[in-house]
Order: sequence, then structure tokens, then C-alpha cells
Amino acid sequence: LVSDNGMVNIQAQIPGAPGLVDGMNVLIHVNFTIPEAMVVPRSAVITSNGHPMLFTYSAGKSVWNYVDIVTANDEQYMVEPDTKRNSPLKEGDMVILGGVENLIDGSPVRIIK
Repeated sequence: LVSDNGMVNIQAQIPGAPGLVDGMNVLIHVNFTIPEAMVVPRSAVITSNGHPMLFTYSAGKSVWNYVDIVTANDEQYMVEPDTKRNSPLKEGDMVILGGVENLIDGSPVRIIK
């Protein structure tokens, strides 16, 4: 069930689960695949001039990409390129996940393994 505020309430039956008693609260992680979607950690997305963006890595430099946030949860955003701003973001790009607060377009970047 999804409330008017967007909160999700899930009820599940778990057959043969010893130790669980009716009315107990449990934490359930629901994982599913969304075809052709780019999902990134929230830490990878910053706001510039009121628009969400992320950085990708190309030839040793950062490249900024304006994005549209399609949906979100506590930890991640599902994003797509902002076509109104001619975002160069495409499938296969390497998204920079850390230290993005201090980057600008064209900043030198090195990959740490």
C-alpha cells in the first residue's frame, strides 16, 4: 500500500519462519531491476543553479552532466540525462561517486583502485 505521502506499507506472509510471531515488525529489503535505468548513490548527485547534476570521468578529467531525477529512495537516485540542457550522459559512462562537491567541469581526476 502506498499512502498519500508516498510511504509504502508492505504485508508479507513468510511460511515456515520459526520464531516470528504475528504482529512483529521486520525489516524487508525489496530489490528489483529496472531495465535501461541509471541508478546512482545520492552522494554522486549535487545541485548547481537549482538543477541536479553528476560528474562522469573521461580521459582523466571530470565532465558535468545535468540530470533529471526520475525517482529516489533513502540511498539512491534513478536519473536520466537532462535533454533540455544537452547532457552528454550516456550508457557506459563512468560516474564519479566521491568528492564531487569540489569538482568543476574539466577538473583533473585520477582513478583510485
